[in-house]
Amino acid sequence: MKAAILRGEKRIEIEDWLVPDFKENEVLVAVRSVAICGSDLHGFQGLIPLRRPIGITMGHELSGTVAEVGSKITNVKEGDHVAVDPQLSCGECHPCRQGWRNLCENVRVIGSAMRGYQHGANAEYVAVPGENVYKMPGNLSFDEAAMAEPVGNAIHLVRRTGVGKGANVVILGAGAIGSIVIQVAKGFGAKKVTVIEPSAFKRELAKKMGADETLHPDKDDIIEHIYRDTGGLGADIILECCGIDATYNMAIQLARKRGIVGAFGYLDEEVTFPMKPIIFSEISIIGSTGFYWPDDPALEMMADGRIDVKPLITHSFPLDNAQEAYELAEKPESIKVVINP
Repeated sequence: MKAAILRGEKRIEIEDWLVPDFKENEVLVAVRSVAICGSDLHGFQGLIPLRRPIGITMGHELSGTVAEVGSKITNVKEGDHVAVDPQLSCGECHPCRQGWRNLCENVRVIGSAMRGYQHGANAEYVAVPGENVYKMPGNLSFDEAAMAEPVGNAIHLVRRTGVGKGANVVILGAGAIGSIVIQVAKGFGAKKVTVIEPSAFKRELAKKMGADETLHPDKDDIIEHIYRDTGGLGADIILECCGIDATYNMAIQLARKRGIVGAFGYLDEEVTFPMKPIIFSEISIIGSTGFYWPDDPALEMMADGRIDVKPLITHSFPLDNAQEAYELAEKPESIKVVINP
């Protein structure tokens, strides 16, 4: 099979590899679509060498066709169209026993070396546990189903932070996750969603996704605007989807008393917070990572139209052009780039 291998900083090479073996409890998936995540892009850029080391096949947002099944597989059969949960949890640790599979202490992720080298889906085939594959609704394309992972993350973030009817929500960052979060927050009843984003292209897309207002972080006085807009109170919930020090700092300053900051973005290893508003305004900071497929119905919400990811898929490339795909994913005019092996 062909596989796109990370062979250096901003260098991907197409190589011939053996089709992966699969165990009795695993499924061999013929990959049809794999979307480039921000973490994959950071790996391409050499920013996270421990998580995306040289020599790995990246790609964890995927869908495909079941090519073969192990002897113990009963939930899918050859030929089924499936989306794949890339979080390989152990099922035995304390978080797993509580039903928090996304917080598994031994979790491995397809296309990552975070807790063990696990080649990903930038290839023609990938082998995954049977419990990690889910049949696609018939009205979804492979490209759309490959977006189930970021959609699930967005749903989990919104649910973790308690967005509900009447909430005044600010979203920092309108990349793929931020754009999906807009739709989820509105679907969960948010009264107003304001998006902070420097890219004019992404601000315009955010409006199409349902944002009530978009602001430029350098050209608009964000703090003054939000406080004026909320009658001097501050926003109820701020969802951070960038992952850098400056935006986390801003998120704290935008929160009302007993407001909530949802921490999702993760690029800077450490960020600084202004402690005075956290303590004296009793601001809550709630982390969010991954999602649990049975509880965060990504495929269902896409299938019934509550979430539309089609406008976010800005480009697609065959596997042979993976290098070009990653180079384009760096550019501001792209939101989600998909590779079709």
